[in-house]
Amino acid sequence: MNLNAARLPRMARVAAPVVAALALTMAFAGPAAADPSFVTKSGGAILFAALPGEQNTVKIQLSGSNVIVSDTTSTLTAGPGCAQLNPNAVNCGGGVTRIQAALGNGNDVLSNQTSIPADVDGGAGEDSITGGGGNDRLTDPDGWNSTPGSLTFDGGGGNDTIVSKNGGFDRIACGAGFDIVVADQAALDGLSVTPAHGCEFVIR
Repeated sequence: MNLNAARLPRMARVAAPVVAALALTMAFAGPAAADPSFVTKSGGAILFAALPGEQNTVKIQLSGSNVIVSDTTSTLTAGPGCAQLNPNAVNCGGGVTRIQAALGNGNDVLSNQTSIPADVDGGAGEDSITGGGGNDRLTDPDGWNSTPGSLTFDGGGGNDTIVSKNGGFDRIACGAGFDIVVADQAALDGLSVTPAHGCEFVIR
């Protein structure tokens, strides 16, 4: 199999929300480097866009039918479609059908604790990304500098696509569903082989 050819359509699907997130960041960013991340909602899509220099620890959860986005290590600002709950949490209401997140630089953590499909890009830094019960697309451009002590990708439920081919170290569990992984060689990227967390289709 031609690896580059196999990667292109999947990378294109993952890259689209990242481009949108970067555009949002440029639109809202002020001159101060410490400005908070923005969370907005347009139609059925929530967009989380971290600004440079932040370390994010993001949880996406449901409260009834409302989607709550929180960040315990950086402040958030509610943009259009979302409402501020406190400096570290926003409520984006119901009717959400897709989550898009660009975590930017820094060592970030994101956990999608819903069944809403998510497109997540970890950005630069040593990141850990956990998908939810939907069909997620998870990617990270650089991996870790050394073998991580815990998972860097966990697909959760759903039919997920995970792109960890970045020249860095990663540990990957795919979870339930039919999952596709584009990974580095085994010396860099370790894959879970347990039945509950195994990856059905792996491209190295």
